[in-house]
Amino acid sequence: MPNDKEVTDFARETFSSVWSLETALLMGRNPGRSWTQHELVGALRASDLVVSTSIHELSVAGLVVEDANGVRYQPASERIDQLFADVAALYVSSPMSVRRSIIRWRHASINAFSEAFKLRDGEE
Repeated sequence: MPNDKEVTDFARETFSSVWSLETALLMGRNPGRSWTQHELVGALRASDLVVSTSIHELSVAGLVVEDANGVRYQPASERIDQLFADVAALYVSSPMSVRRSIIRWRHASINAFSEAFKLRDGEE
């Protein structure tokens, strides 16, 4: 069983937004079901862009696969399935901590990137 740090790291590295987490959670609750993008947009009340971005990220992370009928939850390994189950459980018990973890991680990455382009005192 993964420890808390592994679960938090998995959440940070896998989900670029709460939308992608919510997409995975929806599909994870219905593991045998294939979803069309249109169905996901309706179920999540999200935009096509949000859903297509989430599907791509979840596919790259090994959580979902695309087939002729759409996309479905199918983790690439038991380890990924367990980590996702642990993230889902943590999200139920402490949703704000998971959300903050995802948002802070993304925000920190963006800040670090932008800092690399700032001019230092005396530079022109």
